[in-house]
Amino acid sequence: MKKTNLIILIIVATCLGLVSSEISLERKMVVKSANHYLFFTLTDIAVDESGNIYIADEKGKTLLKLDISGKLLHRTVSKKGEGPGDLPGAIRWIRCGDGKVYLGFRRYFAIQVYNDELNFQYKISLNRRVMDLAVRDGMLYIPNLYTNIDFPVRILMDPGEGIAVNSQNQLPSADQIAAHRWGNWLTLTVDREHNIFTARLFTDRIEKWNREGAQLWSTHLFDGHSVRLKNGRPDFPRSFYYTDIARDSRDNIYVLAGSRAQNPRRDIYVLSPKGKHLITLTLPQTSNFIRIDGNNRLYVRGGIGKDVVIKYQIKNLVD
Repeated sequence: MKKTNLIILIIVATCLGLVSSEISLERKMVVKSANHYLFFTLTDIAVDESGNIYIADEKGKTLLKLDISGKLLHRTVSKKGEGPGDLPGAIRWIRCGDGKVYLGFRRYFAIQVYNDELNFQYKISLNRRVMDLAVRDGMLYIPNLYTNIDFPVRILMDPGEGIAVNSQNQLPSADQIAAHRWGNWLTLTVDREHNIFTARLFTDRIEKWNREGAQLWSTHLFDGHSVRLKNGRPDFPRSFYYTDIARDSRDNIYVLAGSRAQNPRRDIYVLSPKGKHLITLTLPQTSNFIRIDGNNRLYVRGGIGKDVVIKYQIKNLVD
């Protein structure tokens, strides 16, 4: 009888909307400044499949690795002029993949590569600035800002893998070279089959591509337009449609809203692998990045104060 009553209660609760099947977030952990280290400027973070957190502190010239519970594992301090591995300029991003940590810079046309203990390994020199990076099976995926072809991504082989840089999509041919294209500013993520998901910063467009450059789908969540340029440039910081992108284990896509959203840098649009808008999640604080680890934990920037990184568990995912 009690079991029957319990089943009836669950059915009633579901009908009344008290039990939700929608994707949601459950706050799990906060990394605070001064727990192990006093942060000066948290520029970006990366998260590996196991949930280890890699943090780049630009002003402190420091890279840190924390374990899944927030315990400090490794710390590397670098100053300009100290030799290989020093930080040559302002940090733009930090990424990890294949057991390595990759660091990109704002005005330095190279990627510096470290092992997972934050020891410098080698440098990848490039001919253009690198706005973002995704890593998968020794392949590097980089936004291509200077091409007329439709496919806005460069694909390189990581030379640290012992293979020469792949010429495919590394440098455009003479008839493909274009002036800098604001429309190609994007953030990207790559799935296990090397499909590429992109979200444009200054154009209302979210896309899926295969590694050969064929577009699999394209969608938009606002007006479908591009921002108007003022004196040849977007109106920073009020022009962003989207600012970051991530992917969960079911290949749902999470896109962090820019200034065009109802809640700028707080709204996260969740799309199915086929590009259907499923739900919008709203963070309690703004963030300049979103990361998702192999166990579907979402990491965002903490608010003003000592909270540096906040970790959420993504709930109610279904296959």
